[in-house]
Amino acid sequence: GTFTLSSQLRNFGRHAAASCRRSTSSMEELILALDAGTSCVKAALVRRNLEVVSSAEAALSPPADGGYAGGAEQDSEAWWAAAVGASKQLTRPEGALVTLIALSGQMQSTLLLHADGAPLTPALLYCDSRAEAEAAAIAETHATVAASLENYKGAVSILPKLRWLLAHAPAAVADAAQLALSSNDLLFARLTAGCLLTDPTNASTTGLLQRHAPAAAWATEPLASAGVPAALVGMLPPIRHGAAALAPLGETAAAALGQKVLGGGSVDFLEWRTSCVRVHHGAGDLGTTTVGAMLACASASTYVYLGTSGWVAMVRRAAGGAAPHAPRAFSVRNPTDDGVIYAVPMTTAGGNVRWLCGLLFAGLGEHAALAAFNAEADRAPAGCDGLLFLPYLRGERCPVSDPHARACFVGLGAEATRGHMCRAVLEGICLAVRSLAALLPPEELLPPLPPLPLVGGVGNSAVLAQCLADVLQREIVVPAGAAHVPAIGAAALALEAVGVKVAAAAAGAAGRPGVVDGQGEARRYTPRAHHASLYDAAYQRFCGLYPALKETFDASPPRPGRMPAGRH
Repeated sequence: GTFTLSSQLRNFGRHAAASCRRSTSSMEELILALDAGTSCVKAALVRRNLEVVSSAEAALSPPADGGYAGGAEQDSEAWWAAAVGASKQLTRPEGALVTLIALSGQMQSTLLLHADGAPLTPALLYCDSRAEAEAAAIAETHATVAASLENYKGAVSILPKLRWLLAHAPAAVADAAQLALSSNDLLFARLTAGCLLTDPTNASTTGLLQRHAPAAAWATEPLASAGVPAALVGMLPPIRHGAAALAPLGETAAAALGQKVLGGGSVDFLEWRTSCVRVHHGAGDLGTTTVGAMLACASASTYVYLGTSGWVAMVRRAAGGAAPHAPRAFSVRNPTDDGVIYAVPMTTAGGNVRWLCGLLFAGLGEHAALAAFNAEADRAPAGCDGLLFLPYLRGERCPVSDPHARACFVGLGAEATRGHMCRAVLEGICLAVRSLAALLPPEELLPPLPPLPLVGGVGNSAVLAQCLADVLQREIVVPAGAAHVPAIGAAALALEAVGVKVAAAAAGAAGRPGVVDGQGEARRYTPRAHHASLYDAAYQRFCGLYPALKETFDASPPRPGRMPAGRH
């Protein structure tokens, strides 16, 4: 059936709230935070002071190309299965129960759903550029429309993908009743028995919003004029945040998670679930990571995130005057409603590491392979004896926008070792980060600049963190529990939605360094001045790689393929 958020929220009556208070009065209340990324879904149990007490993850298969040049798709059913699987690995403290579920996820997906919520197509991911022909047609015949859309970025944006689906999967479009735009959109619908929402942060990355609108609103008329049928425009989900993005946990989801995850053994499980557990949609991972990073490092306004993908982001508070000039950055709505996040994305960051691990250390498990990769990289000399790596494994959006671009080693000689290749990949990621940082507005701080936070799973590599400090010639700080930062941000937003003002720190009021995990020490990496000239020269050579190889990338042959016609 069809569910609406308002009809579900009406189930939260005064009697239910009173029943919830009675059943939880002597128990510690926890937040279950779920972060659905590209390579895995991470689950964490978080206290109200934002301390992580247990964490786990469930791996996802790497994105497939679906048989199309530039394709990058995933099975959305795997997102839900991984969310449940990761949650069941958690260890809930005795006497505690989950009363709030908070979400974060990869943004800018395109997923058609049946009226019953079943997926009709694979999810076309943020890095999917298969709709290049459609993007070229829009540029030729609807350039004014494209210019009117917030953060429209060509083939990776959702408008060309909708036109691609109309041409290549018409049966799926005809059967569709809903359109999900991120992994947490899908998880929210599964957790709440059918409520489909998206958030302002994710919405502002899709290229479907009206540019310069004070509140996030779909550009319905421009989209219709660009060839998107009214029925498909009408499937765009409501945009909600804060308390308006709360809904009760559904019975099917409660049963899937179970009493082991949620707790509540002293009362009737389903009655307790109905009255006590709320789900908060949260925000796209850029939004939750920004909140978490600013909580962890209150003095910073800029940070680096390196997961499967990556970005460099800067928070600018709401203020009068002209907006900073950063035409090549995404200007994204902050989930705290205070100012703007300027972000410059990197299509593939840690995905390059995962790819090379699969080639060089295929016989090892994931964690052993990563350890071997970092050990090899640590043995190689800084600068890799001139070997460079261009980390454009799935095309790139910034500082160049080219779905045909690909990763490559340049300068590979007979003397090169596995260590040279491993270190070159890490140095290529760091050099790419430097190229992204150059596209942001200047920081509103007097020198010396504070340490630059590095968050995300790739930040666990001490070799990469030190390399980043050397490449940028700036101190890098990796907060304790850096891989949990998106989950912490999601938990903070969910708590604020129910009236706990913990996210105020992310809006610049105050902060507690090391709030992530509430334990352990942040790791700091000081730039080594004797490497400055080495990496300055490497950066100049790195910046010349793409222009020198563009014609080669353009000449790469396309790969034909077929999209499933209906439900898969």
